[in-house]
Amino acid sequence: MWTQILLPILIAVIVFIAVIVLLSLGTFRNNGDVDRWAAISTMWLVGPVMILSLALIVFLGAMIYALGWITQVIPTYSYQVQGFIYQVEAGVNRIAGIAQKPVLLFHEFGTFIKAIVKKVRERI
Repeated sequence: MWTQILLPILIAVIVFIAVIVLLSLGTFRNNGDVDRWAAISTMWLVGPVMILSLALIVFLGAMIYALGWITQVIPTYSYQVQGFIYQVEAGVNRIAGIAQKPVLLFHEFGTFIKAIVKKVRERI
């Protein structure tokens, strides 16, 4: 456990602290060049952002190109799909109408029975 886990962590911490001390001594002494270190730090901070931004621009360009290509292909197939969807819609409406007829028939029959019962009660 000592050689596989703790020793590498301890070495990394020591190296990290040494780099911090050396940078602090080199920067903040009497003849230290703070402007140069600020420029170096800025480059290290801006570099990854620029690389990721470039990758994003390439990705967006590829997506724009793909969208332009797809819009040339879509109208042909979308017309075919739209016709198929209209056929499905007509079939669903036909089936819904067939399924609705018995329900409406029972509803009308129930209304008819209620009307008859109401008339019988009025006469009694």
